[in-house]
Amino acid sequence: PRSLFKNPKMSQKEDKPKDDKKKDKKQKEEDLTEEDRELKDKLDLFVERLQDQDTGLSKTALKNLVEEVRSATTSITSVPKSLKFLKPHYPVIRDHYDNIKDTSFKKQYADFLSVLSMTMGVAGQQQSLKYLMEGTLTDYLNWGQEYLLHLSGDIAQEYNRRLEAQEQSDDLFEIVKKIVPQLMSNHAESYAIDLLLEVDALESVEQFVNEHNYSRVTMYLLSSSQYSADQDELVKTIVTCYNIAMNLKQYSDALRFALKLDDIEKMQNAFNKCQDIVIKKQMALELARRRVQIDLDEDLSNIASNSLLSEFFVKLAKDLDVLEPKDPESIYKSHLEEKKVNAQIDSAKENLAATIVNAFVNAGCGKDSLMLNNDPKADPWIHKVKADGAISATASLGLTFLWDTDGGAKEIVDYLDLKDGYARMGACIAVGLYNSGVSSDVDPAKALLEDQMDQKSDHAKLGAVIGMGLAYAGTGREDFLEILTPIVAEVNQSVELSAFAALSLGLIFVGTKNDDIATVILETLGERPENQLNMTMARFFGVGLALLFLGKQEACEPTIDLLSALVTHPIKQYVETLIEACAYVGSGNVLKVQKMLHVCLEHLEEKDAAHQAVAVLGIGLIAASEDIGNEMAIRSMNNLL
Repeated sequence: PRSLFKNPKMSQKEDKPKDDKKKDKKQKEEDLTEEDRELKDKLDLFVERLQDQDTGLSKTALKNLVEEVRSATTSITSVPKSLKFLKPHYPVIRDHYDNIKDTSFKKQYADFLSVLSMTMGVAGQQQSLKYLMEGTLTDYLNWGQEYLLHLSGDIAQEYNRRLEAQEQSDDLFEIVKKIVPQLMSNHAESYAIDLLLEVDALESVEQFVNEHNYSRVTMYLLSSSQYSADQDELVKTIVTCYNIAMNLKQYSDALRFALKLDDIEKMQNAFNKCQDIVIKKQMALELARRRVQIDLDEDLSNIASNSLLSEFFVKLAKDLDVLEPKDPESIYKSHLEEKKVNAQIDSAKENLAATIVNAFVNAGCGKDSLMLNNDPKADPWIHKVKADGAISATASLGLTFLWDTDGGAKEIVDYLDLKDGYARMGACIAVGLYNSGVSSDVDPAKALLEDQMDQKSDHAKLGAVIGMGLAYAGTGREDFLEILTPIVAEVNQSVELSAFAALSLGLIFVGTKNDDIATVILETLGERPENQLNMTMARFFGVGLALLFLGKQEACEPTIDLLSALVTHPIKQYVETLIEACAYVGSGNVLKVQKMLHVCLEHLEEKDAAHQAVAVLGIGLIAASEDIGNEMAIRSMNNLL
């Protein structure tokens, strides 16, 4: 209570006797300027005449009061003096309203009372709206924007009350239909949108958007969509953005909105309506970035399929003069360091590090200084690495020939026939890497990887499974269900192979909510023995399952319920946290962030705390989309640390 924080001076001021208060009031009246005193006397006279028994005199007084208040409201920067002087008379004016018999005059009186209630009415009783609806409903748009905004707040409260009471709101919608265009025309688009969101009539904003306010409206709609109460409201908001963009022929923006909705039909419609070939090519590049395939002509399909991506990348690298292969040593610059005499580095680890660095610094260039070294005197780099190093060495070719399906196939095909299972595994991963995001009618990656699936080598099978996930991520190709699902379901398969098959299915069908895959993974988790689920590799079952619900929010709830019913192993908590983190990624959902924080606050042994690590990442994922959420997440992390 504010009274707890009173200082002595304030207490003395509030405890003054009534006689002193009267003196203060008299002093304030004496402090008025001549002009203010004249206005106050005039308003006092009008209020007195307003209560006169003569209706004609009352009407004249009301007209004069309306003119005085309206003239003061036209340039409002603070509470107008006319309203300030009328405030003591408000109870009298309000009570007199009930005694008026003349219906026509009573409606005009109600209009004026509605305006006074904006600053003098009781909060929470929607008196401005009450008197407006009892009035003429003709002239309220001319009372200025502040009045309309106050009215909007009353409408929102009244609409929610009626919604709970299951009452009709047609009369409210009639008022909204008049307020919204007025706000839109006065550059108050955000207030208009807020009002429409409150009364669940957002789609009606489409008719008031033009080329002048388009960017402001769509930007505000997208920002507000982050705070949607549920998935349905989110979809409705973005659909409204899409319709606005299509109406104003902003087809590239319409495609972005359709991509947010993951609606192939809307994407296709945006392309079909657009007639500008340059814009169409830009839109095709957007599709290529998102790895979405729709029905396009040959030129646009080449762009959308990423088949030209390697060519574009190499040309850019050449223009930037970074195409020539770079040696790992040029990155380390170890010759500048002071070498310790006793410092010894394991040669296998050193070669593994050089392999990884070489792959990343030469990614997409089609050249490198280790695996593609054509010096006849030098030993092939593959001979200098073993086991995991051989996997990395051959897989590094996939990065070197990133998006170059022809160049990659020529270099990698020989490695697929090696007897060394590690090298073949890396070669399969390389096939997935250089085909990643590139669509082709020939489908070379599938042919090569399926062939390796038939081999006896477990390493080759594992590489093929991983390669499929990399090459076809996000495509949702149904033919891979038949290939990978049996591997996940087979309990006798190694945990490593089965878990990576689940991960690849999650990558291929990311964000699709595929129930068949989810059920297979859950059944596998329920059937496998405890010692297998204790293995680190078993966590990839959870990752694959979580990817299916990426960004789908509450759609993951049935799967989480099924997880609780089928799985009794402690990995259940890890998988549940992972699913929720992926499902609500970028949503800014406060309740889910609080749930993750609650998980983090438990004091557990390290062996039982794997799900807490996921919860920490989950907080970052969920809060990633907006600044306030980010700031609060960082503060929470600081408190935990």
